[in-house]
Amino acid sequence: MNGKDEVAVLEEESLDRLRLYGQEEVVPYGKVLFHQGDSMLDFFVVLEGRLEIFEKRQDGLSNIVQSLTKGYFTGELDLLNARSSLLSCRAACRTRILRICRDRLRVLFRTEGDLAERIIVECIGRRTALLEQGSCGAIVVGTARSADTLRVRQFFIRTGNPHRFMDAESNENANSLLQLLECTDAELPAVFLPSQRLLRNPPNRVLADLLGLAGGVLHSRECDLLVIGAGPAGLAAAVYAASEGIKTIVVECHAVGGQAGTSSKIENYLGFATGISGQELAANAEIQAQRFGAELLISQAALNLSADGNNHQVGLGDGSSIKAKAVVIATGARYRQLSLPTIGDVGNSVAIHYAATGLEAARCVDEDVLVIGGGNSAGQAALFLARLARRVHLIVRRESLAETMSDYLLQRIVSSNRITLHFEASISSLEKGECGSVAAICTKREVSARCTVRNIFVMIGADPNTEWLRGVLALDKAGFIVTGDTLRGARSSFETSSPGVFAIGDVRSGSVKRVASATGEGAAVIADIHRFLIDCSVP
Repeated sequence: MNGKDEVAVLEEESLDRLRLYGQEEVVPYGKVLFHQGDSMLDFFVVLEGRLEIFEKRQDGLSNIVQSLTKGYFTGELDLLNARSSLLSCRAACRTRILRICRDRLRVLFRTEGDLAERIIVECIGRRTALLEQGSCGAIVVGTARSADTLRVRQFFIRTGNPHRFMDAESNENANSLLQLLECTDAELPAVFLPSQRLLRNPPNRVLADLLGLAGGVLHSRECDLLVIGAGPAGLAAAVYAASEGIKTIVVECHAVGGQAGTSSKIENYLGFATGISGQELAANAEIQAQRFGAELLISQAALNLSADGNNHQVGLGDGSSIKAKAVVIATGARYRQLSLPTIGDVGNSVAIHYAATGLEAARCVDEDVLVIGGGNSAGQAALFLARLARRVHLIVRRESLAETMSDYLLQRIVSSNRITLHFEASISSLEKGECGSVAAICTKREVSARCTVRNIFVMIGADPNTEWLRGVLALDKAGFIVTGDTLRGARSSFETSSPGVFAIGDVRSGSVKRVASATGEGAAVIADIHRFLIDCSVP
C-alpha cells in the first residue's frame, strides 16, 4: 500500500477542522491502537511522530504495510461499517494523535463534505490495493473446481474482502498442508482467517459473522426504515433514505448487488459510457449508503414479517429481529434452476453456474461451454465467456433473440466467431464423459450437436423471492408483490397491501426488469416513505 500521496496527507488547515471532532492524545512507543480482527475502530490522525500499520504473519512476525507520519490517518473501508480490521496499528515512537470516535466521524462525514470525500477516496484506494495484492486477508486452500471452493471465493470477492487462493491440485505446499490438517474432501476449502483461526468448509453466514458483516447477534434492533435486499433497488433506497436523515438498516441474505452484482458488464446504464460491472456498481452504492449512515447486515435472511402496533417486525435467520416504522422489500428474483432427468448422474463432471464473473470464466479457458437463455443476462455471459472459452454454445428456446435481448448484445453475438447460436433448442440430456459431461443439444427437428463441457451457465428466467411473504402480503399469480392497489388503501404506487410496507425492483408485480428501473424505484419510493413517516408522527 502506498502510504504517502497527495490524497492521503492532510494539511494544517484540514487538521484544525478535524480537531473540532476529536481529542488529542499522546501514545508511547510500541502502544497498539488496534489489532487485526478488531471492529468499530476509531479514526486516528497523526499530528506528530509516526504510526505503523502492520500485518501479523503466520510465523508470528510483523510485516509493516504502511508508515504514517504527520497529516496521515488510519483506516480503510472498515471505517464505514462493522467489518473486522485486516491490519493492526502501533506507535513507532512517541506519537501525538487525534482520536475521532465513530459517532463523531459520522457527524464529520455529514458536515465536512470536502474532507469526507478526501478520506473516503483514500479508504477506497487502500481497500482496492489490498484486494489487488491479495494480502492481509484470508487464505483459502482447496481445489479450483470444487463447488464449495468457488462459493467461498465468490463470497470474499462479492463482499470486498481480500483473500489468497492456494489450489491443492497444483500447489504441493497446499496439498501437504491439507494432509497435515487431515482435511477430507467434504471439509474443503480450508479457510485461514487473519485472526489465525482455521475454518473447514464454512457456510457464508459463519464467514459473515467472523468478518463483521452480519452485525452480530442482537435480540432486537430498531430503525425508521428497514430495507430487505441489497440489489440496485435496495441500495438506491438506502442511499436516498440515509441521506435524508432516516435511520436505515439494510439486510441482505447473500451479498450486495443482487443478480446485477454477478453481471460482468452493464453497458446500457446511464452515465457509464464504457459500461460498468455489476460488482463495481454495487460496491460504489454500498459505500455511498454507509457514508450517509445506513447500516448493512450481510448474510442475514428475513424469515417473517408481522405488524407490531404502529411498527413492523421482521425476524431474521439468526433468531434476532428488527422493528421498523416502514419496510421496503427489494428481495428481487432468483434464477430458475436447470432441470434434467440425467443431471444427477454426472456427479462432479460438470459445474452448473448461475453467474458469469471472472472467477467462473477462469474455469473455461480453451474449453467448450454452454450458456442457456435468451435474455440480456445470457447475452452478456456469452460475450464475456467468449473471450476465454474455445466455443460458447448459446441455447435459446425461442426462434430468435429479437424480442428478449437488447440489440447491442444481439449484434455482437451474431458477429462473434466463438459463439454458436442454437434456436428453438434445449439440452435433452447430460452424460458423464471422460473429460467432463457430454451434452446433447436438441432442436425441434433433431439433435443438432453433442459437445463435451465442464461448465454450464443457466439464465432461464427468474422467480420472485417471496415465499416468506405468502399469506402476509398480496401477491400476483406468479408470486410477485402487488403494489399501488388503491382499493386496499395503498397511498403510493409502491405500497403493498400492508400500510407502511413498500416493494420496489424486480420483486414488484409489473416492474420493468432493468437495473436503471430498479435504482429509479429505490430513489422514488423514499419520497413516499418520508410522507408516511411524517403522517405516523402526527398525533
